[in-house]
Amino acid sequence: MPPRYLSSSQLREMIGGVSEMSIWRWSTDESINFPRPVRIGRRRFWRADEVESWMADRQCADR
Repeated sequence: MPPRYLSSSQLREMIGGVSEMSIWRWSTDESINFPRPVRIGRRRFWRADEVESWMADRQCADR
C-alpha cells in the first residue's frame, strides 16, 4: 500500500488544530523529533504513518 500524505492543513487538523508556527517550531526543534516533511513541487506533505507514530510516542511519554 502506498504511503498516505497529509497537507499542512490536514496535519494541523489531525494534531488538534495547532498553528502553522507550531509546526515550524516542532520541525526545527530536534528534541521533539517531529516527522520531516516531503516536498512535492513547492508544497510540503507529511507521511500519515510517521505522524501517527509520532503522536503515539508522545502519548506514551505523557503517561
